[in-house]
Amino acid sequence: SILQQLEIFENENKFLDSQISQKSLSEELGTNSTYFSKIINTYKGKNFTLYINDLRLNYIVDHLKNDVKYINMDVKELANKAGFSSAENFSDNFRRKFDLKPSVFIKLMKDQL
Repeated sequence: SILQQLEIFENENKFLDSQISQKSLSEELGTNSTYFSKIINTYKGKNFTLYINDLRLNYIVDHLKNDVKYINMDVKELANKAGFSSAENFSDNFRRKFDLKPSVFIKLMKDQL
């Protein structure tokens, strides 16, 4: 049941809410934080923070690849759109996941156009 609700959460892009927390989401899904954490770790293979940040990064990368207006945004704007608390947090996570800076990725996308 929780996995089904998580799928809806993902499909509706609710991870873009910068205020989302493990506690708030577990309550929304009708479970406790500890059990919810175990579900994320087991079925998503990462902790809650990485799970949310990876969803946000995938969302932004998808938009950078498919929507020209995103390519023309600066890193701070992209971070904000993705629900990150700061451009620095966004950049750090981007480098962790994709092993390059968001600015470099954006340049690559521009070059492809």
